[in-house]
Amino acid sequence: MDNSLQNWLNGIKLSDLPILKKKKKTIMDIAGIDHLETKWSSIYAYFFNPKEAHGLGTLFYDSLLDIVLQKKPEKRIQMDCFTVETEFPATEKEGNTKFIDILIKDGEHAIIIENKVHASLYNPLSTYWESVNVEDDKKCGVVLSLYNINTEKRNHNFINITHERFMKQIEKNLYKHYRVADPKSLLFLQDFIQNIYNQKNIMDKELLDFYYKGNNHLKINQLSAIRNSIIEDLSEQIEDDNINTLLNQYELNLELKKKKNHRFTYYAFTKCNKAMITLIYDKLWLYENNGCRIQAILEFQGDIMKWIEKNHTQLSIEPNPELTKQKDYWHYYSEDLIFESPATELSEGFQQNICEKLKKSIVYKIGCEAVSLFCGK
Repeated sequence: MDNSLQNWLNGIKLSDLPILKKKKKTIMDIAGIDHLETKWSSIYAYFFNPKEAHGLGTLFYDSLLDIVLQKKPEKRIQMDCFTVETEFPATEKEGNTKFIDILIKDGEHAIIIENKVHASLYNPLSTYWESVNVEDDKKCGVVLSLYNINTEKRNHNFINITHERFMKQIEKNLYKHYRVADPKSLLFLQDFIQNIYNQKNIMDKELLDFYYKGNNHLKINQLSAIRNSIIEDLSEQIEDDNINTLLNQYELNLELKKKKNHRFTYYAFTKCNKAMITLIYDKLWLYENNGCRIQAILEFQGDIMKWIEKNHTQLSIEPNPELTKQKDYWHYYSEDLIFESPATELSEGFQQNICEKLKKSIVYKIGCEAVSLFCGK
C-alpha cells in the first residue's frame, strides 16, 4: 500500500469532505421525460394558460414579465386575455417550416419562447421573430435555457432567462395564488420545479472543486480503483461456481443462483428452488456503524410461498412482519452474517466463512424446516 495515500487519508476529517447531495427523484425521472424539451414545453404551456384547471391564474405569465422588465424595461407587454400555443409554425425564406416552442399572444402583443434544455441554441430566431405578425415594439423573444446564453449575438430581440431563474421568480410570486390553486397541480408544479433544479445541478461545483484541487483527483482515482477491485473480488467469490462445492462439503442443502449485480444473490434450497436465502452483500463495502455484514433473508416464492402462507404456524419461528411481502415473493425472516474482522475474514477463507455462518444461522434452520414440511406434505 502507498504510504502517501494512507497519510493523505489520515489527514482528512469527514467534516473536510464535501457533502454528496442526493438528487431528489421526480415523477418526470420515473417517466423518463426529465430532459425532453417537448414535454417541458407542454408543461409550461399548461401553467402559462390561465384558463387551465391549475387555478394559478397568470402566475407564470406575471413571473416571466417580471424578469423581462428587469432586463428590458421598455418591454411592457401587458396582455389581459391571451392564448398559449406550442409548436407554432414559422416559415423560413427557403420555404422550410420551423416551429416556435411556445407562443403567448393576444391581438396586439406576443411573447415568443424558445425552450432549451440540454441542446445548444441553433434555432432560426430571426425566422421566429418575423413569423409572428405583431409590431416589433409589442413583442418580445425569450430563450429559456439551463445555463446562461448570450442571445445578443444571435438576435437582439431575444433575451435569455434560465429555467432556474424563472422557477425562483415563480416561487417568489406563488403566495398570491397558493390558497386558490388546485392541490394536484401544486404537487405537479413542485415536481416540475424540482426536476429543473435537478437538471441544472447535475454536476456539483463544490465536488468538482474538491476533486480537481491539487492532486486530489489522482488519489481519489486510486482509492476508487481499490474500492472497485474489492467489490469485484468479493462479488465474484460470493457467486463463484466453487461455492456449490463448499456448500456441499458443509452439508448445506443450498445451491447458487447467480444474479451478477454486485448487490445480492440467491442460494436456493436444493429440494425446492423457490425457497432460498437471499444474500444482500453490499454492506461488505458500504457498512457504517452496524459493521461489516451480509444480510441473509429467507425468501419464498411460488407454490411453497402459498403453502407457507397457510401453514407458517408449523414453523419454529413466525415471520418477521417488518419484512417485505408481495404477491410473488415473501421475505419471511432475516439475519445478519457479521464479519467482525473484515480484513482477515474477507481475505482468508471468505467462502468458507460464508458457509460456516450460514450453517449456524436461524434463516437456514427455518428454511430447512419449511422445505422439509412442504416436500413431505
